[in-house]
Amino acid sequence: MSEPDLEAAARTAAEHVAAVAAAEGTRPKVRPSRASALRPDTPEGVCANCGATLMGPVCHACGQHADLYKRPVWRLIGDSITDMFVLDGRVVRTLYQLMVFPGRVTRDYLKGKRGRYIPPFRLYLVASLAFFLILSLVSPAGPMIGYDPEGSQIARERLDEALAAGEMTANDHRAAIQAIDALAVFDTRSRTVTPAGPAAAHESRAPDAQDGAPAQPDLDEAPAGDRPPDPDREDRAVITVDMDEGVSPAGIEALRRAFVPEEFGLPADTVTGSRTARTFIANRLERLASRPDRWAAESLAWAPRIMFVMVPLFGVLLGLVYVWRRGFLYFDHLITALHFHAAIFMAMLVAMALSFVTGPGWAVLAFFVYAHAYLYRLLRVVYSTGRVQAVMRVAALDLAYGFLITLGLTAVVLLGAVSV
Repeated sequence: MSEPDLEAAARTAAEHVAAVAAAEGTRPKVRPSRASALRPDTPEGVCANCGATLMGPVCHACGQHADLYKRPVWRLIGDSITDMFVLDGRVVRTLYQLMVFPGRVTRDYLKGKRGRYIPPFRLYLVASLAFFLILSLVSPAGPMIGYDPEGSQIARERLDEALAAGEMTANDHRAAIQAIDALAVFDTRSRTVTPAGPAAAHESRAPDAQDGAPAQPDLDEAPAGDRPPDPDREDRAVITVDMDEGVSPAGIEALRRAFVPEEFGLPADTVTGSRTARTFIANRLERLASRPDRWAAESLAWAPRIMFVMVPLFGVLLGLVYVWRRGFLYFDHLITALHFHAAIFMAMLVAMALSFVTGPGWAVLAFFVYAHAYLYRLLRVVYSTGRVQAVMRVAALDLAYGFLITLGLTAVVLLGAVSV
């Protein structure tokens, strides 16, 4: 080795020693492990895990720390709490770079700059856990579909006015009224309806003949001879519907009678369809009717699991839109998908907070614009895609992934119903 090389090596060693000394001076002192009856089988200075000679506090062969961590319990609890809640520079750096500069964290990670960032899978878990936890806290309790009686009354009055003015036919008026009455099943107030639905209990609101429209006959007030035959009309039970308490036993019986009439004496050869399938559906609907408040909770519990499946599927979509690009493996697409979903979860948290200030409409619009702009920039930075090609790929991913998300949401609702 030449003299300049020796001087450079000596200078580097001196700088390293100075840096270590400075670090030791500022590093908090850690009390060594206490003596224990169970000692490593290897001698001191040898890794207890793989048997390699230690060259420092961490084994260079297997990565295990040489410390035995045998300290007082209070110190163990304190260290665990510190490790759990402390925010080091990597957290701040990763979140800032991830949200403000789309694609930078992904590109750096794939190019080998990994020590400065949180691992992608851990980042996704933290982001998704934070989102669904806060979502469960701020989600309003109650039925999944709301019903406004005052708004329903206003809608009926406007329909009556439209019918009187000749802007709609009597049949359209009746269909619209029945649709409004059908939504009344989601009224949280306790009330009674017939098994035929709220529309059967609602009296027709069609104007009289003097208003210019033909009056609709009322079957309840028609003479007995003119009334259509309905042998079960007098036997219909009154159903109490309460979205907090559920459907009354009479309503549940009417529900089972509609799906499995064989249980109520109807001959099996007169009913079409598999009885096993109809019984399963009736049992599921009965449980939903008995516990309507649990449907939303169970669906929300399934949402993180379905989204966990969506991440590798999004990686597959990235592989399809870049199938002819050499050098990009599924590993690269999966890392990109993890970072993208982590950013989307964090953006939804910001939009959720923004909705309390600007209202949900502006918050949803801002999130929609940010998500698409983020995906566009992500493709530009990670895959070095041109502007026009990036726009085309964003559109393709939007359509394909939107379809998968729709299937995922459907699965969430169905799995929530099955889990009740």
